[in-house]
Amino acid sequence: MPFAPAGTNAAIYIHCNPMVFSIIGAAPLSPIPPSSERLTADALLHMGTAKRRALCSEVARAEAGPLGGTTQRLIAALSEPDLWKVDLGACLDIVDHDIARGAGVEPMAVRERREWERCGLLAPLERVPEGQAYALLLALREALACALLGFCLDALQGAVEPPAMPMGDLREGVIRGWALDEGRGWEAFRADAPDAPWAGPGLDLRSFRAVRRWLCRGLGTVSSRLPLALRTGDPVTAIGEALMGTPVVLDGATLDPFCGEMLGNMLRDLFGGCLVPEEGLAREVERRRWACGLPHRYEVPAPARIGSAEIIEMGLRGAEALAALAMVGTLAALSRRGDCPVEYPETAYSLPCTLGWLGEDVATLRKLLEVLEHHTGLPSGRGLPDALEAGRTAMVAAEALEALRYLEGDPHAGTATVGFVPDKVLRELGLAFVDDTIPGAAVLMGMPRDRGQLVATVRELQARGMLIMAVDDVVRVLQEGEVQMGLGMMLYPLGGFTQLVHALDFLVRAALSFGGVQAGDAERLSAYLAKRPKAFVLHYGPLDACRTAMALAALLHHVPIVTDQLVEDIPDLLFHKEPQDMLQGGLEARDIRTAVTLVDIPVPFGPAFEGETVRRPDTYFEAGGGRTVSYELLRMRPEDAVRDGAITVIGPDVDRLPEGSQSPLAILVDVYGKRMQEDFEPVMERRIHLYLNFAEGVWHTGQRNMNWLRLSKKAFRAGLRLEHLGRILVTKLKEEFGNIVSRVAVTLITDEAEMRRRMPEALAVYQQREERMAGLTDDSVDTFYSCLMCQSFAPDHVCVITPERPGLCGAINWLDARTGKEIVPTGPNQPIAKGEPEDLTKGSWKGVNEAIAALTHGKIVRFCAYSLMEDPMTSCGCFECVVAMSPDMQSVIVVNREYAGMTPLGMRFSSLAGNIGGGRQTPGFIGIGRRYLVSRKFISADGGFLRIAWMPSSLKEGMREELINRAKELGAPDFLDKVADETVVTDAEGLMEWMIKVGHPALGMPPLL
Repeated sequence: MPFAPAGTNAAIYIHCNPMVFSIIGAAPLSPIPPSSERLTADALLHMGTAKRRALCSEVARAEAGPLGGTTQRLIAALSEPDLWKVDLGACLDIVDHDIARGAGVEPMAVRERREWERCGLLAPLERVPEGQAYALLLALREALACALLGFCLDALQGAVEPPAMPMGDLREGVIRGWALDEGRGWEAFRADAPDAPWAGPGLDLRSFRAVRRWLCRGLGTVSSRLPLALRTGDPVTAIGEALMGTPVVLDGATLDPFCGEMLGNMLRDLFGGCLVPEEGLAREVERRRWACGLPHRYEVPAPARIGSAEIIEMGLRGAEALAALAMVGTLAALSRRGDCPVEYPETAYSLPCTLGWLGEDVATLRKLLEVLEHHTGLPSGRGLPDALEAGRTAMVAAEALEALRYLEGDPHAGTATVGFVPDKVLRELGLAFVDDTIPGAAVLMGMPRDRGQLVATVRELQARGMLIMAVDDVVRVLQEGEVQMGLGMMLYPLGGFTQLVHALDFLVRAALSFGGVQAGDAERLSAYLAKRPKAFVLHYGPLDACRTAMALAALLHHVPIVTDQLVEDIPDLLFHKEPQDMLQGGLEARDIRTAVTLVDIPVPFGPAFEGETVRRPDTYFEAGGGRTVSYELLRMRPEDAVRDGAITVIGPDVDRLPEGSQSPLAILVDVYGKRMQEDFEPVMERRIHLYLNFAEGVWHTGQRNMNWLRLSKKAFRAGLRLEHLGRILVTKLKEEFGNIVSRVAVTLITDEAEMRRRMPEALAVYQQREERMAGLTDDSVDTFYSCLMCQSFAPDHVCVITPERPGLCGAINWLDARTGKEIVPTGPNQPIAKGEPEDLTKGSWKGVNEAIAALTHGKIVRFCAYSLMEDPMTSCGCFECVVAMSPDMQSVIVVNREYAGMTPLGMRFSSLAGNIGGGRQTPGFIGIGRRYLVSRKFISADGGFLRIAWMPSSLKEGMREELINRAKELGAPDFLDKVADETVVTDAEGLMEWMIKVGHPALGMPPLL
């Protein structure tokens, strides 16, 4: 990576001559070798050590006045021969608190300290391994120590005021930035490259640092985004200023490939600053103008041609660097915190990639260190298997680095990124993954040359129903394109750098949660990931070593990479496509076949928007929710009563209403089809909720006359009207139920008088359905239905859906399954004849057991529908709640997946779910849909509803009315008050004390076991 001398360019810089010290008792600083020689990590380390010794002597000779004792403490600490053993954090305290305060100057580093600490640059360490990566990290420490000593010398000379510079011109883009050249003074860069307008004495590094502080305040940003750069011939100064977030051109020297890559890219990812070649300085400054929101001319370099051997070599370098970073970071955390817990939030899978591939359950820092010591070696070969092994090392190291970020809480709080995706989100997506509502996942990373093309690609992915994960600069590009992101949007902005590993741990958890893959079974995990979930990476812009190493980790997970760079193809794994063809290349690589639903509406449409929420301040139009009269109804009609595709709006549309209006609304859907049945009406009617939520800017909840709808201001400005809601329903109902209905018409009514005229019909239909469903019991039918949708994820699992027990995902009831059979005769919902009863109390029938044995290939031979304790139903992983036997075996607890806290079993939901998912039959534990709680058949063989002793308050409140009604049916109207929640108790002993105190009815029942 050459760093040639350069002329003026579209950037700002300061030029410093290299400083060579020769002092008594210290080795002289080695001069920079000729440009024909490349600086290695060892050379940089040697230079840093020599300069540190020289600076210690210079500080000792300086006139310190009242600060003399303080500077002596700093010198004493930084005179240690082995800088690994020095507590640079304590030294930084001396500099920032004592010296800066005593000299009346601003601290050296406040924002930067946290990242330095996290990367292991500050804590005292023992037993650090050897190698070029560790030598380079130690050279960073040496440069930081030199920066501390240099700041001390600067502080003793007093504060420096920056020259008066026109901030307005910088904001408007007239001035691209400023430069300081020691021989010429400050200069502003413009298109005409003027001479230096601000010449004067004393314009040295102190003046540069003063301008850096002034710009941070003036632009309201951090130094890592400032259009401010440095040129120096001193490698130690270059690294020190890069650690402060500055881009630096190292004049008159070159670095070896490893140092050049790590100091040019890894340093930027960690601290914002970097060493750049002269020809890349202008682009780096423009990138910074883009990052801090200033007018910019940032363009990504043209695609580079890269051979497979070079890719493998880059990946090995990146894996080496990541492994060293993880090791040093873990040693530093141990030094500061001791053997404290390590965990990602809200997961049962520890560090999922490490658990899944290696079988290592990492719970503490010491265990993490042990894993890093045993599993971060690098292969000696340079073939594809060696590259994948390097990818495994990078995966383990990246996961460790990300886990370290969570030691101080959520590092993504208050940011646009989400980092680790909790288990509950994965489980919420479970059914959508298995029924191909979500056909696959796309990971977007890098920086595209055409930002508009990227936004168009995301819109197409959303229209196809794909799950999207965004990494690196892609996140900011999507923000600029006003693309909504978040855990509720199926577009997760993970973050940058090593946060790509969160895409991989998501896939691994899918295998562990749904697929029954056991931790450490690498062969089965690999085979599973080769089939599902179907994921691919779209990579934009230049490759670097660390991201190449992470790309190799993706290949290990059978995630092919499509890039706009001119790479030498690795068949089925890595290949080049033009940006407009990259998405199609990714889909074909994983054999993902999706039909884009074309709904003629002016806003994006797809499953990605189902989780979107329209807040009150963002609302243009609102109906229902207790604020206005609102209802929806789907009815089968005679053929001549349905004009196919007709959409009628009766009353004012939203464009005739003022912003913020609350209006009555009725949504009436008429359908005709030769195979249509009255029992299918409520099934299809519930799709109104689903389909409307697919439109960006439309929020719908509830059903019947308890619904609530909002349209956002943004959607209204895009042209969305009530008519378009009708188009959505016509298009989607015919698409999904096309072999049942042939005609669909929609009427939307905002005229209140007309709504009230038609309302009696709707209320009568609701009542008829209630009466019909009330008579629909397990005993009144001779046929149950299977649901095999989850078998693509969990081969040994099958749901048996009865009138009184919905699917454990909560999304499919008996009527849904019956309708599913009509829609797709050979689909996942098949009839199961009950046959002769074997045990009616426990819910066991001969025909059901024979079907279960056949559908699970003999893995499960008996199933009891009404028992928790004997041959319970298996669980896939997408269940809404877990029901579990309490530790005293006297009661059961219920925990929903939204609850992240502790339960009286000593486990959180994620841990419970991890123990029973994947198609296992686990006596004492079952996964259920939440509505099963109020079924008359809920664990009726084991005491039923009155066994419940604990559930989270959110579940209790969300189902309060239904739970109270069920308790009244059982003659215990005050029962819900006897059910504890997390506000009362979260431990087993406390739960028993509570049950005794309130006289819980489960105490009068026989023990469960």
